[in-house]
Amino acid sequence: MSKLSAGISNSRKDKEAHFEESSQMMLAEIEPKVGKVFSDTNLRTEWQKACAACGLGTRTLVKPEPEGSFPWYKYEGSSFTTSAGLPSETS
Repeated sequence: MSKLSAGISNSRKDKEAHFEESSQMMLAEIEPKVGKVFSDTNLRTEWQKACAACGLGTRTLVKPEPEGSFPWYKYEGSSFTTSAGLPSETS
């Protein structure tokens, strides 16, 4: 069992999380991170990267047609709105 302090949880209350022993061992090996976990400049891009990393979506590099244009990524997968349970028309 792991305990989340009030400063970490959204409700500002202490919470307990139950993990299997194998998960606890894996988590114990991870070094705590300091600072931002991801950039908040463009949350949509960060969401897409996270979903692609865990298999909930794919990002495909699209090379620019006219020379001098910027490359971009086509994304297919889970979106903010579908994950939040909102109708797909709002995305």
